Amino acid sequence: MGLLEVIHEQAEFGFTGKINLLNPSSQFLGVVYLNDGFIVHASYKNQRDKKALFNALFDDLDNLEIFKFVVEPELVHDDLLTMKMDFSFLKSKLQSDYQLYQDSKKLKPPAHLHLCIAPEIIVNEEELSYRDFKILETMTVYGKVSDI
Repeated sequence: MGLLEVIHEQAEFGFTGKINLLNPSSQFLGVVYLNDGFIVHASYKNQRDKKALFNALFDDLDNLEIFKFVVEPELVHDDLLTMKMDFSFLKSKLQSDYQLYQDSKKLKPPAHLHLCIAPEIIVNEEELSYRDFKILETMTVYGKVSDI
């Protein structure tokens, strides 16, 4: 049973509590909180909320991570009510986003390639947008495509 099925099963009957995401050796990887059947918070690999939830779902769908699930009923503290998503919205959003994710993976260059900044950008002192700057920053921090 995958993460999507576990969330669906718990959302069906209005579960309040958390679904712990563990690896096969029972090491904690993340958690999804539900309140009255609505997804209200998630954390996974140092990410939070929707980004964490969708990355965990993508990893599960791509079999990049093998999850064990521990479902624990508990009261959800107000600090964890950072979003409110019902299962039908999650499923429709996942279908569209997962297709975009698969399409973008096809465009990813081979992992062994080294990243280099085109010297013209520096020599010509071109005006950079914030997005371009963040890309250049990432390229200087990480040396290979596989590092990103």
